[in-house]
Amino acid sequence: MPLTANNNIKQLLIAFLITLFCIEETKAQQLEGCVFLQGNYLEVGIAPNGAFGTPANAPAGYHSRPTPLSNSLYNPVTLTYQLRPAAVGFVADYGKDGWTVGTPAYFGDYFMPGTVQEGFTLQIDGTRSNAWSNRYQTNGSTGFTGPLTGSNTALTITAAEKKAIWQGTMNTLQVRQTIVLKDVKSYFTANIFLKNTGTDTLKNIYYMRTVDPDNEVSVTGTYSTKNKIAYQLPNVFNKTLVTAKGLQHNSYLGLGTKDCQARSFYLQSGLFPSADLANIYSGTPGYNYADSSIADAAIGLIFKIGNLPPGDSTTFSYAYILSEGDLDEAFSQTEPGFMYNGNYYPSGSVIVAAPGSVLPVSIINGDYYNWTWAPPTFLNTTTGQNVNATVSTGPVTYTVTGVSNGSVSTLCSNQSLTITISPFPVSPPPTVTSPVVYCVNEAASALAVSGPGIIRWYTTATGGVGTTTAPIPSTATAGTTTWYVTQESSGTESIRVPVVVNVVPLPTVTITSALPAICIGDSTMLVASGTPSTYVWTPAATLSAATNDSVMAFPASTTVYTVVATSTANGCKNNQTINLQVNPLPSVTVTPAAGNVCAGDSLQLTAGGAVSYLWNASPTLNTTAGPVVTAKPSVSTTYYVTGTDANKCKKQTTVTVVANPLPRPNLGADKSVCKESGILLSPGNFVNYLWHDNTASPTHAVNNIGYYWVKVENNFGCTASDTIRIISYFPNPENFLPGNTSFCRGNEQIINVPGYATYLWSDGTASNAATIKSFGQVSLTVSDFNGCYGKDSMLLTDANCIRHAVPNAFTPNTDGKNDVFKPFLTQIVTAYKMTVWNRWGEIVFSSTQPQNGWNGYYKTKEQPAGAYVYLISFIDSDGLPVSLKGTVNVIR
Repeated sequence: MPLTANNNIKQLLIAFLITLFCIEETKAQQLEGCVFLQGNYLEVGIAPNGAFGTPANAPAGYHSRPTPLSNSLYNPVTLTYQLRPAAVGFVADYGKDGWTVGTPAYFGDYFMPGTVQEGFTLQIDGTRSNAWSNRYQTNGSTGFTGPLTGSNTALTITAAEKKAIWQGTMNTLQVRQTIVLKDVKSYFTANIFLKNTGTDTLKNIYYMRTVDPDNEVSVTGTYSTKNKIAYQLPNVFNKTLVTAKGLQHNSYLGLGTKDCQARSFYLQSGLFPSADLANIYSGTPGYNYADSSIADAAIGLIFKIGNLPPGDSTTFSYAYILSEGDLDEAFSQTEPGFMYNGNYYPSGSVIVAAPGSVLPVSIINGDYYNWTWAPPTFLNTTTGQNVNATVSTGPVTYTVTGVSNGSVSTLCSNQSLTITISPFPVSPPPTVTSPVVYCVNEAASALAVSGPGIIRWYTTATGGVGTTTAPIPSTATAGTTTWYVTQESSGTESIRVPVVVNVVPLPTVTITSALPAICIGDSTMLVASGTPSTYVWTPAATLSAATNDSVMAFPASTTVYTVVATSTANGCKNNQTINLQVNPLPSVTVTPAAGNVCAGDSLQLTAGGAVSYLWNASPTLNTTAGPVVTAKPSVSTTYYVTGTDANKCKKQTTVTVVANPLPRPNLGADKSVCKESGILLSPGNFVNYLWHDNTASPTHAVNNIGYYWVKVENNFGCTASDTIRIISYFPNPENFLPGNTSFCRGNEQIINVPGYATYLWSDGTASNAATIKSFGQVSLTVSDFNGCYGKDSMLLTDANCIRHAVPNAFTPNTDGKNDVFKPFLTQIVTAYKMTVWNRWGEIVFSSTQPQNGWNGYYKTKEQPAGAYVYLISFIDSDGLPVSLKGTVNVIR
């Protein structure tokens, strides 16, 4: 190839790598110990402990729901504990129609609702350790329980996928988790590598991945999902799958694998699978292995790894699937496949290398099979998971057959895989994953590329002598430096590939305060400015926000605030501080501290402890400015005074002046009095009295025309007076009873005296009329409507009347004269009864009422003239029985 053409290719390759890096850097980032991966339809946040659900906010452009967590999160990497409104677990553009299309546009476990739960658990010989996302809800937490520990260590970006690696240990067990997200898919895979680095066999190893699915809660408020065991081994597909679907929008979440060590489960209730992993795997009650259930409960996969001898290792894979359309492809990523040079090759792949190269090829996700390779050509062995394949001059396709070794019984059917090893004519260049970016003064490490051959570094695109020692970039100054790297295989050297190192400047940052100093209880605006950046302020407890460029500060004492600026262009950080002075408030006092006056009196109030004073506007104060004011309240009043000191700090205090009410004596309106009785004056109930004549009793009797006054004092010591005038005299009532009279013994006399206000008879009667039944003197005392009293009397005597008589005949001819037969009574009687018989002994009339008499009829028939017998009985007014009998003649 001509030199000019070669240079053109190199320039195009450099431009492509730089463009690719600029596009991809926002879609995969390591931030505050977390890793964020973004594809076209899927986003994943990986916590420092390897769980999904970050204790850090996602970078701009991610689709976390804007609903705050119920609790703050602690990030052990940044040592901060605060709310994370943009934390991410995993979320998918479910319809693959755009992140802003559809209702709702996307679903997933946003790491937003309730007590979040996602992560993995390792158990070795009964000892269990957890790495769960909810472990970040406690201030000071590490994200782990037990001896398990680790962190995110690497991030690889290509045009088609993002790969994140988490590494950790549990005692002597080395753990590596590789998460792979493909740009155009709605699933991501996890490959787990376990290695025993100790000298003793690790026994009874189990691995569990579990999630509390909250597919729709941030959209609908519904926590519950329909949880289902879709596949459980054994089955003809070699599939294990548990799913959770939303109840309102049918959003999908699956956790599946084609690894034969796995079982799927869902909890009948609860978010935390807490049982011994061996018991969960074997089917402890409460961990369902069939059918489905609707609940807010966890789902998961559990892998029975068994024993791992010293130095031995194993791998297995599983997938999180957020769209049913990607199920089959996701399953294919978890099948047994091939690993070479850190890359995964599914069955049917082709590995290309220089002729004569020796390629260490391994089978992963298949520890439970005995593997046989065919043909044996160019292989160092034909059995086992690991072979060294020598690249021939032409392609060779190997068929690798796996037969179950019984380590997981016979849950899976046998496998058959193929891999082709093919030469290329010249050495390929090494793989350059991306341009390298450092911030000024950031610690740099040796540049690294990948490839099976000899790696050689150059400082120029052509010429010069290369070195196999990888250069370490200098980050002392900002700028771009380009190295060039080749790979030599089988004596041939590849083209030089540029490796661009960009040292970007730190952002400039300044802080300005709206006020140079504040008073306790006040606030001021702090503004960070400079290179376009995002900002994090500390301490955040006395700030209105922790991440804005402008924040309100309200410290209780002088405080040094620090802002860390992270450049939005390159992610580099710089910081600046400001010392905000907080002045104390003045100690404002008022003398007296409280006061008492009678309504209408005044009191002087004196303020102290400040330089100037302002009183609240009140019509009962003589002024509002100055330390001394005069208060004259008519009702109890609280006065406010604000004192300002030399620092312009203000403080308000209060004083309450109680305005005690004046007494209200009431002698009544001017009036006239009865001439002989006068009137008793009373002003009401008070503590002290002083009358016009210097007497001090509560009441005062007067009966003369003139003016009278009284001065009274109440229990507050307040005084008031009242005056009354006696205008004239009223006459007393007299001669209101009739003259002396007489009546028949046994009767009663009714005497009615109208026209007065009150009455009192000598017999105790209190009405205007009295009924008199006995003879003698009767007296009556009355009061008129002026309140004047009078007394009168009269004599009642016996009229000596005949007490009773019975006629001997009557003429019932309706002429109005003597038509009725009855006795003549001059007294009031009781128990009265009259009966009349005819000559045949029949009763023709009977009555118990003295006023009723016989009219000469019996049963509506006129009775003939003649004699009739009668009997009349009663009790007379003296209480004696009387019986009158005889005959009466009916005259017609």
